[in-house]
Amino acid sequence: MTSRKSEQTTGTATQAGVASNTVSIALMGVILLLFAAIYAGPFSAMAQMWWGSDDYTHGFLVPLISLYIVWRAGAELIETPASTALKSGALVMALSGAMLVAGKAGSVVVLEELSIPLMIAGLVLVLAGPLFLKALWFPIAYLLFMIKLFGEGSEKFHWPFQLLAADIGVWAIQTLGIPAYKEAQFIQLPNITLEVASACSGLRFLVSIIAIGVPLAWLTQRSWPRRIGLVAFAVLIAILANGARVALIGVWAFYGGKVVHGPMHVLQGMFVAWIGFIALFAGVWFLSRKDGEPDRGAQLKPAALACGLLRKISSTRKSAAALITASVLLAATAVFYFSYKAAPAPLSEPLSSLPSRLGDWTATDEAADDYLKATGGSDEFSRIYRKDGTAFRVYVSYYDEQAQGREMVNYRNSWTLHRSERPVRVVTETGVSEVNVALLKRDNEKRFAMFWYQMDGRTFTDRMKVKLWTIWKAIAQRRTNGAVVILSAPDPAEGGVALLEKEAADLAGRLIPAAAELVNAKTETESR
Repeated sequence: MTSRKSEQTTGTATQAGVASNTVSIALMGVILLLFAAIYAGPFSAMAQMWWGSDDYTHGFLVPLISLYIVWRAGAELIETPASTALKSGALVMALSGAMLVAGKAGSVVVLEELSIPLMIAGLVLVLAGPLFLKALWFPIAYLLFMIKLFGEGSEKFHWPFQLLAADIGVWAIQTLGIPAYKEAQFIQLPNITLEVASACSGLRFLVSIIAIGVPLAWLTQRSWPRRIGLVAFAVLIAILANGARVALIGVWAFYGGKVVHGPMHVLQGMFVAWIGFIALFAGVWFLSRKDGEPDRGAQLKPAALACGLLRKISSTRKSAAALITASVLLAATAVFYFSYKAAPAPLSEPLSSLPSRLGDWTATDEAADDYLKATGGSDEFSRIYRKDGTAFRVYVSYYDEQAQGREMVNYRNSWTLHRSERPVRVVTETGVSEVNVALLKRDNEKRFAMFWYQMDGRTFTDRMKVKLWTIWKAIAQRRTNGAVVILSAPDPAEGGVALLEKEAADLAGRLIPAAAELVNAKTETESR
């Protein structure tokens, strides 16, 4: 009798265990499906960026390298005690979901992308606890390298690297006996003037070198000083290589090279990345000779590791509550993310209704073509305004709503406008507003420009503030409309910039309130 009862008890326990595992597997499948559905858009945007940008082609490797690091740590993970951290994990997941929705609302794709590693960290806390997060912090944090953090607003970081590359290049050219003179980022040779442009600073390719160097150092070196030293060595070599690249271009151009970047463009920026990668692997080889190979430990097959981790998660005391919590939070995030849509705010009057007279400035019927334009707007308009002998082309691009590819602040607009700009203040009838002033050049055409972003009666010069205000508008008002306004004129003769800036400030002070009457449009719902 006792034996039969024991067998029945064992059978019941086995059935309960099988049922529990089945439920755990089903809930884990729901979590993975929800995560994939929510982040399909951000991953698609990143893949397009990786494919279209030479600076971030390493992005395709980052998730794979992260998974490889997790696999390498498989034996340690199996031995790590699993638990649940429902409160802290749920808080992190909620914060990540808020970032995701805010990023979509304000068309700030990088905010959506940044929520990916944060959401993964939250899931790890909820399902497996803080000890697991401690074991997995590096592969999770490494996912940041797949995100284009150096986007709009990165020019301030490029500038010192441009100057450094120009300094190294001029020194090397002069050492070879070729006369060379440096003025800011320009290198003057007897027969040509070269510019170390923002794209030639080498900074973007340093990101690729660091993105490959960090996991390589983590996997091959045992101590932090060696890891940091290896990456720093590769970065230093890459910086010197960029200076050498500038010098080689100078020598090539001095001796009559027709293609500035050398035969078959071998002196393009990728030159810097390859030198850095060579330095990385050379450093690994040198350090491995000194210290030997690190202990790799026993490696589990991926399927065995996945099954083992699932069993650990399922065996925690509150595993069912953890799996349900993660599923519910992801489902709620999906509902908010997919249901949110900002309403367009079309203009009540066309931009051409801008007053033809602004103080002493009078509009003319002249052609107002110029390369200084914004992309992605729903409406645009340009006109020439004159006062005495001074003329400015006024250009307005209005956005009835902002979405991916149709943002006021995007890399195309930033590349056109934000190049050594400085903010200045102008007086309007309602107070003081801040605008940007810049001397811009494309090919051999130079232009004086005064420009700003205008939303809700406010002017903005800083792109980050534009993004933040757009997010606020999207959440509070469910609209993201605004405008880019540009005043431009031919680059004046030497000494005339100050006078041109004064006249532009006068016109801008009259244009800002006039433009506000037009671009402060509301959605159809708000207008009723």
